[in-house]
Amino acid sequence: MIRQHLHPMLFQRLAAPAAAALAHGMRMAVNLLVIKFIAVLVGPAGLGLLGNLMSVVTIMTVFAGGGIMNGITKYVAEYHSTPERFAAFLGSASLFGLTASAIVMIAALAAARPLAFVLFGHDGMAWIIPLVGVAHFLCFVGGAIVATVNGQRRPVDFAIITVAGYLGAVPVAFGLIRLGGVAGAAVALLAVAASTAIPAIIVAYNRGLLRLARPRVDGGDLRRLLRYTGITAVSAITFPVTEIIIRTQLTAHLDIGSTGIWQGLTRLSGAIMGFYTVFLATSHMPRLSAISDRRQAGTAVVKALGVVGPTFAGCAVLVYLGRSIIVPLLFSEAFQPMEKVLGWQLLGDTLRVCSYVVGFLGIAKAALKIHIAAELTQCGLYLLFTLSVLHAGYGLREVAQAYALTYGIYFAITLIALREYIRR
Repeated sequence: MIRQHLHPMLFQRLAAPAAAALAHGMRMAVNLLVIKFIAVLVGPAGLGLLGNLMSVVTIMTVFAGGGIMNGITKYVAEYHSTPERFAAFLGSASLFGLTASAIVMIAALAAARPLAFVLFGHDGMAWIIPLVGVAHFLCFVGGAIVATVNGQRRPVDFAIITVAGYLGAVPVAFGLIRLGGVAGAAVALLAVAASTAIPAIIVAYNRGLLRLARPRVDGGDLRRLLRYTGITAVSAITFPVTEIIIRTQLTAHLDIGSTGIWQGLTRLSGAIMGFYTVFLATSHMPRLSAISDRRQAGTAVVKALGVVGPTFAGCAVLVYLGRSIIVPLLFSEAFQPMEKVLGWQLLGDTLRVCSYVVGFLGIAKAALKIHIAAELTQCGLYLLFTLSVLHAGYGLREVAQAYALTYGIYFAITLIALREYIRR
């Protein structure tokens, strides 16, 4: 009904960001609910123990099928009006993703025990590693179909897949955590990550996409997709690996309970920041991509900062003022120490989002080298400051301060880089 009264182009402009916001909102709500289940049923120690697995799930989700989802969206948008070319590309993407999934599955089976020792400190959870391989394959299936419908500009299909998948995951996750404790929680994390696969397959079948996705070899398509593997690898690996290192050091220098508190902080940060990164990806970046003049692009970045910075800061202030309600609501009373360090974490989040407003200019211009340098810089600073305070004998408060300091410096670096970009 709404679509009938809107100009098609206006509908697309409104529907795509709205669907993206709905998707993130649903994902955020379900992930926070699962964290709540874990926090209440297994406590901070259980959340701390599962922290490394959460980082692996993040990597697995972004890097599903070799990290080609953005490439699928881009080339589907170019080819979907040419049926033969569209089918050929889908076949190449299917072959690429299935090959990557097979490699991950073989690695998970062959190295289950050593990987479990790295993630959990013992090999008693080695059985979960092959399940990571299965979940990785399901993430590819769901993600590839979502990327395809996005490339076809079908925001309604995108919303249906996301809402159905995540809503269906909630009772499954609760049952697993309730009945299985920490082990059940580990499976629940994988189930939530892979939850879009079934509704995605149903949508793809109804749209006639499955019959087009028979694997086939096209050297040009495979090379183009391989570039996206490299681009995605930078984002998919750097920060989660940084978090794994920090989490391991927190456990070594403090205790597993403190690690769980820190894990809760990072999950809360990710939930809040997600809405803004959705805006940056669906509105800010395309706008910058269309601007060729450097000065105009710089002006657009400054204008976006004027909107995103104050609104995120206002949101952060509200979260901080309501911390005594929000923390026990989202986690449990055992996470009360989080309230004492939340302010520094939110300050870091605000500076981080502002730096991303500037940093998306590099992504919009496909500046891969700049993107790699930016990722390594922020992760390097975060590791340096965090490990320094831990080795000096400080606690969670100083770790949160190190996070804020990292993004204060990084934001300053991005502003300097923006000034130099405009002057060239």
